[in-house]
Amino acid sequence: MPSVDFDLQRFIDTELQAGKKRIIVPPGHYRVMPHDRQHLVLRNLKDITIVADGVEMICTETTRALTITHCTNLTLRGLVIDYDPLPFTQGRISGLASDKKTQEIELFDGYPAAEMARNFKYEIFRPDTRTLRCDDRFVKKIEAVGSRHLRITATNENASSPEQVGDLIVIGSESAPHGSAAHAVQCSHNVKVRLEDIVLFASNCFGFIESDCDGSVYDRCRIDRRSAADDFVKRSDPRLRSLDADAVHSSSAIKGPA
Repeated sequence: MPSVDFDLQRFIDTELQAGKKRIIVPPGHYRVMPHDRQHLVLRNLKDITIVADGVEMICTETTRALTITHCTNLTLRGLVIDYDPLPFTQGRISGLASDKKTQEIELFDGYPAAEMARNFKYEIFRPDTRTLRCDDRFVKKIEAVGSRHLRITATNENASSPEQVGDLIVIGSESAPHGSAAHAVQCSHNVKVRLEDIVLFASNCFGFIESDCDGSVYDRCRIDRRSAADDFVKRSDPRLRSLDADAVHSSSAIKGPA
């Protein structure tokens, strides 16, 4: 199904203004623009169910996908969240200094350009098993050398560090000209909010984060790497990761999440 531009926020707001308690979003792959650094905001809703089965929200800037705040007895079901451009870029180590502190990276086609890469931690994967070679690495300096070539100066590397020429890397990238807010799904000050069958394929930071909530339920929610067969952009190498950081956080809950 081709992606189309769609004002998901306006659609839901219009249904709410019409007094709907059960809102059914038409299935589709929707490219959504953010407003105030958020692609969709659900605020001050009570006794509302939003059914988004077959709905994919493709976030067009690397800022927050969904904010849910000050809601009571809200259910959101079926939403798939992804990003284009992705909040990370991916490539291969093409050269290493003798002390391994300077690393030359050739980026794969289909991933964000070198100038979008962030001065952030990055991961190194073995090319054969596509599993992690070592712990996260941290950037001291990052340079774009052409649109598909990065030069990274890493911290705390030495000649015995395990990375090798040919290893794969993933590093955060940013395209948020209107400003960036962290995390894919942020919930705050909610009571009995239920998220069902929500799928996250990417995030600029955490996946789900909540604070000051009471009795949240996450039912069959999933965080995963998107498969190449299902990807809406042709990439020369399948995605190695999903989120840029942690999966789920909860803090200051009155009753913790289930």
